[in-house]
Amino acid sequence: MESVAVFGQLDHILRERSLTIADLKHQIEKRYELTVDEAVLALLAGNQRLGQMDMTVVGAVASTLGVSLDDLLFVVVIPFSIQNPPTRVNTWTEEETWRVWALLGMQQKRKLGQAEQREFESIVDEGDRRADERFWHLEAQRRGVSFEDLREEIEEDQRIVQELKRRPWPGVASPRQEPPERAEAQRAPASR
Repeated sequence: MESVAVFGQLDHILRERSLTIADLKHQIEKRYELTVDEAVLALLAGNQRLGQMDMTVVGAVASTLGVSLDDLLFVVVIPFSIQNPPTRVNTWTEEETWRVWALLGMQQKRKLGQAEQREFESIVDEGDRRADERFWHLEAQRRGVSFEDLREEIEEDQRIVQELKRRPWPGVASPRQEPPERAEAQRAPASR
């Protein structure tokens, strides 16, 4: 027998983008004219197991942030029997799965301590890293190239993206430079 648990990953996405729940609420309401309860967004940003949710709000969150439901929701299948094969949903070891299950049980009764929370996040992050690596190995196999060649291609793509972000584009002011018309207006003497 297995149990399924779903957790929101909104807190990570908001932190990466330096957004607050209030910022996201405002963006959704403005974009979709949808009234959003901040408590629902707080659930998606919290580390409690999710129950039934308004999928319209979940979809609006994903769409507004430009992420997939896979990015927004973390699904864990927890086996209750040691004889069960490892799940396909995550790449945790049996020991990690049992530890997450124990930490989730504790979290249902009390707030996790800092060390416990760090341990939980470490297990999740390591599982994510392994899942990403597994995905890229499968992608390399699908493309018929070596994993190393694919990794080089990805690193080159990331380097190009970073270079494009740093490049000054005509007509687009960088955060550190004034738009040409504003800089020109500031240099010209004021006439009355």
